[in-house]
Amino acid sequence: MPIPAFERDGLLPDGIHGATGKEFVERFCVGDVRKHFTKAITDLFDFANERGALQVLVGGSFVSRTEQPRDLDCVIVFAEENQIPDRTERLVIEGASFDIFFCAATQPKLVAAFVHLFSRTRAERKVGVIVVELVSESGHALWRTIQEPDEDTIEIVKRVYFHRHIVDRNNSKKALITVHGIRPVADWNAEVAHIASSNGWIFAPYHYG
Repeated sequence: MPIPAFERDGLLPDGIHGATGKEFVERFCVGDVRKHFTKAITDLFDFANERGALQVLVGGSFVSRTEQPRDLDCVIVFAEENQIPDRTERLVIEGASFDIFFCAATQPKLVAAFVHLFSRTRAERKVGVIVVELVSESGHALWRTIQEPDEDTIEIVKRVYFHRHIVDRNNSKKALITVHGIRPVADWNAEVAHIASSNGWIFAPYHYG
């Protein structure tokens, strides 16, 4: 189904809305301001695709009607935990903050926690979340890599460079490591990751394998 129309307040209706990468770019990277995000979004999907991710969850004001989005929250969902990079990424493009997190399909409670986090505004208004599918249920690729990523690094900020000011906020020396019991899934890590990253901390959750 196509991405639904915005509601009167300019937000997506509550729910999880599927889209291909091409549909996402055509919907959210248009206009005098938003068109400048096209390469960054394309590179993000390339990065996820080349590393075997299944989908990208996207929330924040970027998936609203605003002409000048303030933020884009996204989670790259991999098939297995051992594919997950060991850090989150944060960058600023044209004044908009991009928070990039990682999890695996084998962590359903963690995925659900991210969806819950993205689907609510600070005023607890329920909003829609976009799920960009990179692979179909039959295993067919839905996104064709446009530019091969630099295999020498997993730092997305080195690939999303074009004429704009960019700040890698992971230069901070602060690190936060969370440890949980052996049996719990610790889905609270999703909320901790968002809070820690937005305040300049390198977030390194420990997961029992």
